[in-house]
Amino acid sequence: MKQGLGIALLVSLVLALSGCGGGGDGGSVQTPPMQPPDPTPPENLKLSDVQALDPEQVLDVAQEAAISMPKFGSVVQSASATLADVNTAAVEFDRGQMAVTVTRQNGRSLTLDSRMDAVEVAGGFWHGYHHRGWALLRVSGNSATIAAISGEWSPHDYGDWIAGGVWLHFTGNLWTTPVSVTSAEIGAFVDGPELDGSPTLPSLGTATYNGGAAGFFAARYGNEYAGTILPPDTVGIGAYEGDLRLTADFGTGSISGKVDSIEISGIYETPGGDQVEWSGPSVNEIHLGATGFTDGRFTGRVTVTSTDPRIAVASSSGSWGGKFSAIDDGDSNPRLVAGTHGGKATTAGGSQSVFVGMFSGATGQRGLTPHE
Repeated sequence: MKQGLGIALLVSLVLALSGCGGGGDGGSVQTPPMQPPDPTPPENLKLSDVQALDPEQVLDVAQEAAISMPKFGSVVQSASATLADVNTAAVEFDRGQMAVTVTRQNGRSLTLDSRMDAVEVAGGFWHGYHHRGWALLRVSGNSATIAAISGEWSPHDYGDWIAGGVWLHFTGNLWTTPVSVTSAEIGAFVDGPELDGSPTLPSLGTATYNGGAAGFFAARYGNEYAGTILPPDTVGIGAYEGDLRLTADFGTGSISGKVDSIEISGIYETPGGDQVEWSGPSVNEIHLGATGFTDGRFTGRVTVTSTDPRIAVASSSGSWGGKFSAIDDGDSNPRLVAGTHGGKATTAGGSQSVFVGMFSGATGQRGLTPHE
């Protein structure tokens, strides 16, 4: 079982805003025409009603997010089409409930709150820490947001917490027929008190950080998949989770690692318009390239490789970044490291895959060791 920030709880959240309802109009010859009211979202809307409205656009935006360098404050990595870039993602965490506010460069913000927007909740208690994950859904007249967020916290110290997640946001004519998406945004974040400030790093030695990674996955399938349930030109979006292993070399001032044993789950649209639900192991691994760190922060490059010799990666790129904890583990090493990552790959057969997510790992058992 993959763990870490409740990463195993970040399940597939992807499913399509189906249109229904519509606005009205009004006015008379004596008065100016009234603006039609915003279309009303369907009642009892569920996550299963929310699917990739425009998988092609989500794939494009995810590819931009994958190569976007993480920004600090919290760690946030995102991209958008026709929306202003995300500038910050601030988290408020209070005794097992959390809210994240994404602020764009134009000053507008989007807030997701586990107390108001949760449609699925799961949790547990591992290695002395509470863990909880939420699937979130927020809709309005012209927008819809789905997100997977999770956090862990100490029952003895409410200031000892870390949280992260991913979001997917749409605007447009979402509740009318035909549905029209005018903009889309995808991003990942991680935050917590011990990621603030500058940690005191050792000058020698190494440390290994084990944990997990999770986020959104988007793909277009190429010639390698002819004759399968996902024929060429099938496009889909979903979720992924994998095992994280990072090695920090404090003598050389570098950190590197990879995400492997990746599992994916999502809904896919074939060229004929059929929808297919599929989940299983991915043939990809996400390699977090060696990079230096300054003041406990780092950014670097990502490559995505294939574990299947029949599927050759022709090109790959991406970015990752994170922070070390300001609290040590008793051996003078930061006790955890967390951040965001994105990677994309194109195969010789024309398949495209994109990963955008967050990661966390620890030197000891803080609920962050995979396969517990």
